[in-house]
Amino acid sequence: MKILLVNSNENKDITKRMLETARKVAFFSTEVDGINANSGIPVVKSPEDISKAADATYDVILANEEKYDAFIIACFSDPGLEKVREACKKPVLGMAESCLFYASMRGAKYAVVTGEEKMCPVMEEQVKGYGLWDRCSGVFAVDVGYEETFLKKEELYPLYLEKIKEYKKTHRMDVLCLGGAVFTDWKKQLENDLGIPVMEGIEMAIKAAQDM
Repeated sequence: MKILLVNSNENKDITKRMLETARKVAFFSTEVDGINANSGIPVVKSPEDISKAADATYDVILANEEKYDAFIIACFSDPGLEKVREACKKPVLGMAESCLFYASMRGAKYAVVTGEEKMCPVMEEQVKGYGLWDRCSGVFAVDVGYEETFLKKEELYPLYLEKIKEYKKTHRMDVLCLGGAVFTDWKKQLENDLGIPVMEGIEMAIKAAQDM
């Protein structure tokens, strides 16, 4: 099968990194391509960005509908997911929706970590919209920014790990969800350091697309 991974922002380096993650977990017979939506946004990090990204994501998926068997919206806010599903005849997966649903099957309570404090209320509403709030112990941020996290991955990892461990001491967290495409290659390292399952949206969306 052929899957198109659509990054709703214009950062091609993040798309490249997400493609590496996707191709590692895809079946041998699955072909995964990546593309950036023409949203004009370097990184989706506000409600206003999500609205702009939704239209651009919709356009690029519908323009490629006949070429692929399934589509993944590779942005944790899943911009345009409902609108695209209504119009597209092929399966369309959101990386956040996939991540959250798989997390709910791995433990009684999961938490979501992200890199922008202002996105926490947005993500909380997103979890509620998917009907999974009762399974969520909370959404919390290490407020250094998505772009900074992407550019200084190794330097900032210890800070994220410290904050996640602090959160785990005061909240039930059987599973951790990584709330952003910038965290796409942190899964295994965090699982080793935390001793709990870690859900990463690209991996979960690829698995869901193949199952569908």
